[in-house]
Amino acid sequence: MNNKFIKKAIVVIGVLVIGGVLFSGCGKKMEEKNVSYAPIVLDNIIKSLEEKNYEKFSQNFSEEMKKAISKEKFEELVTLLNSKIGKYKEKTFVSASDSKKNNKTYTTVIYKSVYDKEEKDVLITIIFSEDKNKDKIVEGLNFKSPNLEK
Repeated sequence: MNNKFIKKAIVVIGVLVIGGVLFSGCGKKMEEKNVSYAPIVLDNIIKSLEEKNYEKFSQNFSEEMKKAISKEKFEELVTLLNSKIGKYKEKTFVSASDSKKNNKTYTTVIYKSVYDKEEKDVLITIIFSEDKNKDKIVEGLNFKSPNLEK
């Protein structure tokens, strides 16, 4: 596996998230109850990573996210996460905020999670918007931890 390619995939995911975080900084703070859909979607993402199931992993993704994380990049992401942070244990809600950019509302939700190979918390940031049917779709996803930054 090409280590350079893996880092590139993480950068793509990170760019999507960084863009979201940058314009969400001034957003309206929200409570966990206002983003009740977020843990369901995130649980699906985490479970599909464990199952190595790309179709399930990407089912709530925007078209841009599907392009950014192809099946090949997904497989590399699975390998990277398994080797660096290990098996998922649990998550805790940290924060959520709404922001607008180009007449579109984005919701950034951050969770603190525990993985068996990571001594410190793994921060998972997931960014949502709505599609034309008002369904929540994932526009950004980022995993951040000391082991992943090595």
